[in-house]
Amino acid sequence: MSLISNYCDISKLSVIPKLFSHLISSKLSNYCSSLLSIHHYGFIPKRSTCNNLVVVKNMVLQSFEVNAQTDIIYTDFSKAFDHVNHVILIKKLRLIGISGPLLNWFQSFLSGRLPTVKYLKFTSTQFSVPSGVSQDDYLSSLLFNICINDLLSVIANSNILLFADDEKLVIIIMSEQDAINLQLDIKSLRLWCNANQIF
Repeated sequence: MSLISNYCDISKLSVIPKLFSHLISSKLSNYCSSLLSIHHYGFIPKRSTCNNLVVVKNMVLQSFEVNAQTDIIYTDFSKAFDHVNHVILIKKLRLIGISGPLLNWFQSFLSGRLPTVKYLKFTSTQFSVPSGVSQDDYLSSLLFNICINDLLSVIANSNILLFADDEKLVIIIMSEQDAINLQLDIKSLRLWCNANQIF
């Protein structure tokens, strides 16, 4: 039986907002290139899953050299793009130096959207959307990367590698304390998710 939660919603933007989004996306991408962590591999030019895998492979080889194990915790933010809280995102944009008219544009662009759902011949009534970034928007992936960028600052012991809404915590285990440290990082990840309303 098909569950509606298994389907991905796709938002269609009209031409004018899409044009503005494209223009702002290219400028913001350049601005953020030095602000986003080197451990981000998704939606960033010249970075890919291959880079991500090479880092993990090198850590595993390093652990072999010292006769240790490598523990890797894989996580995935379920429907992550839908859970980006607009208020939190605006705060994070402000923290990276976005202000004035551009910040006002983001506030206007993100808030007050009243989408409808169309299925066959049926159209729903409009409803409010307090979170999420549109799947049909040039800015969505960049805004999501900005939203999760500070996650790296709360992981104290493990290496964290990000690719879109997938995360890997990687740590070489040489002692019981390393295993405890991994547990502490998992707890920090959970607390960050709760604080940022990304589950």
